[in-house]
Order: sequence, then structure tokens, then C-alpha cells
Amino acid sequence: MRRFLIALSVAGFIGASLAAAGGLALRFAPELLLPVDPTGGVEALLEAARSGLPGTTNGPADAYRHVLGSAEVARRLGPRLAALILEATERVENLLYHQWPVSEAMDRTNNAIGMAIGTRVRSAEEARASVRAAINAAWVQGGSGAGGTPVWLARAHWRGALDDRPLPAWLRGGAEAGESGRPSSGPG
Repeated sequence: MRRFLIALSVAGFIGASLAAAGGLALRFAPELLLPVDPTGGVEALLEAARSGLPGTTNGPADAYRHVLGSAEVARRLGPRLAALILEATERVENLLYHQWPVSEAMDRTNNAIGMAIGTRVRSAEEARASVRAAINAAWVQGGSGAGGTPVWLARAHWRGALDDRPLPAWLRGGAEAGESGRPSSGPG
């Protein structure tokens, strides 16, 4: 069992390293990472980058990446192995990046939501559609986690907000929009 946990920690470290290198890979050659992506984590990173959502760190795009990534891990590998891999990944990320406790709690909440989605969907397309629906519901709730929706931090804590880009067409959520197409009060 100890060797298995060490192997999972190494896998988590590799996953976190890939995530850290993801910015460069996304910019230059993201398809190179896909062959070494048995869990779907790199795919989730790419999808989050393409989503058009603001807040790649601590914001909606970050929540989307965590929910989709954990949904794919659970769908592909089952909930027990997914829980171990996601736990190892969070621990390694905390060692490498010294996350705020509130950011870690946000990640763990979104991972749990994604795992629940991953256990009930059968395909990557179904997972993506379910995760987008969850993010839409969260957008209406301001990312507060109300009603079991995904959660993100207040806008002031987002990094990589991409505020100059319009919101993606799939994110409507019925929220009142200001001139920019974003909710007037802003999420969080």
C-alpha cells in the first residue's frame, strides 16, 4: 500500500509539473501533452484555456478546470482511484505553490463536484456538457457554491482574468448583464 501511495504522489507531482508547464505548452504545442494524459487533466487544462472564461487562477476558469478535470479522472478511472490521484495532486500543488487555504478549499470543493459528475456520465462530451451546466448555474450564484454549484473566489483574487475578452456564448445563465456582457455586480 505504501508503494502505491508513493506512486500516486509521484503521479501527482508529474501532473502538477505538467500543469505548471501547461502555460508554455498551451502557448506553443498543447497537443504534445495529450499522449501522456491518461487521466484527462491536460485535456481539462486545454479546455479551460479555450473556454473563454475569466479567472484562470481562483476564478471561473479555474473552477471549470478543476470540475472538468476531476470529472474526467473519475469517469476514466473510477471514483476511488480518482480520489487518491486528486488528493495527491492537491498535496503536491500545495508543496510547490503554497496555495492559500481558501484556494485549496475551493479546489477540493470543485474536485468533489467534478467527481460526482464523472461517476454518472459516460463520455467526455457528456462530462463537458454537465460541467458547463454546473458552471452556468454557479455563474448565476456568483460562484458562491450555493445549491452545490462550483465555487470560486471574489473577483479581486482572480489572476489571468482575461477581462478584455467577451464571455463565451455558452455562458449565459440568465444573469443580468452590464455593458460588457458580464453580470453588473460581478461574481464572488
